[in-house]
Amino acid sequence: MTASEKVPRNNDLIYGLNDRPHLTATVFAALQHVLASFVGIITPTLIMGGALGLQSEIPYLISMALFVSGLGTFVQAKRFGPVGSGLLCLQGTSFSFISVILSAGFMVKARGGGTDEILSTIFGVCFLPPSSKWF
Repeated sequence: MTASEKVPRNNDLIYGLNDRPHLTATVFAALQHVLASFVGIITPTLIMGGALGLQSEIPYLISMALFVSGLGTFVQAKRFGPVGSGLLCLQGTSFSFISVILSAGFMVKARGGGTDEILSTIFGVCFLPPSSKWF
């Protein structure tokens, strides 16, 4: 095959690399992205609050998770000195810490601790890094 012959391509792409979608398609894609990210940010909080019996504190915990996610995303996107990537990287919570938080919460609850003690312990556990050499 010579260089002048074109290979037919079966390309199902709607938009190319440098194409700009219409405003309506952009708005709907952005809305879908935001709603999908809410699930990953809010679900660990709902699991933790429901399992530990913190029903009255769940709205507060959800607000904290969304605020910290927004703050982390802002720092990643804007780059403050050496901190941040300079890219729009959505920062959210993780499901990997749920077992540790539930264990700590159930230990406090088993010793007769109330809502304030459970939340104080959880916040303390989340504040200290796992590789901390303070102990």
